[in-house]
Amino acid sequence: MEGLKNCVSSWCNKNAIKSSFLSQYIENVDSLVDKRISDLKKNMKSLSFTTSFHQEIKNELEILQQKYVMVPIDKASGNVAFVCKRFYLKVLLDELGYGKSNLNATYEQITTSVEDIKSKHVNFLSDKFKLKQLSSESKLPNIYWLPKMHKTPIKFRFIITAPDCTIKPLAKSLTSIFSLFYKQIESYNKKCSFFSGVNTFWVIQNNQPVIKAIKKINDRRQGRSIETFIFLPCIPKYHITS
Repeated sequence: MEGLKNCVSSWCNKNAIKSSFLSQYIENVDSLVDKRISDLKKNMKSLSFTTSFHQEIKNELEILQQKYVMVPIDKASGNVAFVCKRFYLKVLLDELGYGKSNLNATYEQITTSVEDIKSKHVNFLSDKFKLKQLSSESKLPNIYWLPKMHKTPIKFRFIITAPDCTIKPLAKSLTSIFSLFYKQIESYNKKCSFFSGVNTFWVIQNNQPVIKAIKKINDRRQGRSIETFIFLPCIPKYHITS
């Protein structure tokens, strides 16, 4: 119910209407959920069980948590890496240039307070883009990294984000804009492909188009070999002379 209330509040803020207009809807959902739980309780049978998490196992898990950081592996959804905590922090500090004479050019060291930064974000979004923040969007992003196990030697992917970040409204707006660009370009290329018979659009949102294409090839029994490629941007080199 808490999640439903947050969803209604977010939707009402987005569409500039009062949350009270949907209060009856929330009450009806609450009533239906309570009735469903009550009906299930009448037919529910309690089963005896024994836990596998004995004190010895809990102790071992605590030792594991003290020594390692569990992080998802980049480009390998569902796989997790155990990384030494000391090494994990060292990589973060090296990325930021902490303790070195020259800081990483990507970052800038400042002495502004956290509250001042948050206030600056709020004013920037409001004055520049007319965007409003929810009360829950009041955190500054954190930095963390994921191991790139497909690289030799292993490299690191650094990410700076937070679920309730102060600049989340701007990120959501940019995502919506880029989604429109994506749909427009996809539509244009599909129309070109219809007339020319040549597919010129090679961008996918998930694995479904790949699975569909492989199934189509298998059904026609036209498959001879499968190869994968990585497309890298071509960056021109400029030579400047006086």
